Amino acid sequence: MYFEEDYLPKPDRRGVLYIGIRSGETRWYEEKWEGLETEDNKDIGKYEGDIVDGFPTGYGTLTLPDGSKYVGILRSGNMDGQGTTTFPNESRIVGEYNYGKIWNGTQYDKDGNIEQKFVNGKEIGIEIQKPNKDIYDYSTKDVDSIIKKYFPTKKSKYQGDLENGVPHGKGEFTWSDGSKEIGEYKDGNEWNTRYYDKDGNFTYKYVNGTFYNKEGTIILKSENNRLHQRPKIEKKVVNGEWIKQ
Repeated sequence: MYFEEDYLPKPDRRGVLYIGIRSGETRWYEEKWEGLETEDNKDIGKYEGDIVDGFPTGYGTLTLPDGSKYVGILRSGNMDGQGTTTFPNESRIVGEYNYGKIWNGTQYDKDGNIEQKFVNGKEIGIEIQKPNKDIYDYSTKDVDSIIKKYFPTKKSKYQGDLENGVPHGKGEFTWSDGSKEIGEYKDGNEWNTRYYDKDGNFTYKYVNGTFYNKEGTIILKSENNRLHQRPKIEKKVVNGEWIKQ
């Protein structure tokens, strides 16, 4: 399961690595290639985030020469876990990656319309996809001291799978301060997700609906979790997006 602690070891540090070729050898390097670029000597990608044993492992951002950018979980240098790849044309793939390949997820065009889905590594045609638009904005609500600590009121945007108008399946929330929550949602609530602050530092997680802080202490169990008691989201369409009224 992608959100267990043994899957994401504690990072040695956060930093920058370059996937590149030096004298014909392709691997991760600490230093950027500054010389004349040739087929045997050049960089082919830049990573910023968690590092374990010299490899991207944990949460980070991988940027490729064509402008494509992956933000999410990596393991041993590969996209491996929940993440989002955004392409130069502003289309994106959101979902679960397996050893560098999208495994279970959804591809959207630049306007957020579903183009195709991926199930167990296979492309699924758009004829089975619904709804054809699944972006909406809303603000979290301060309910008690726990929410005030972990969920200060700030505008957020969700992109991912919806069912009956609420998050259900793989998705990602992005808050106005740059923080993110990525993972699996169920009936509009966090189910198996991880939250990262604007600098990419892991802050808290949900495992089967139970809320844990970064030390692994249970804050609220799923059956008593008031964080899930959110008001019904009323939506209107503004410039093609679903916006909370």
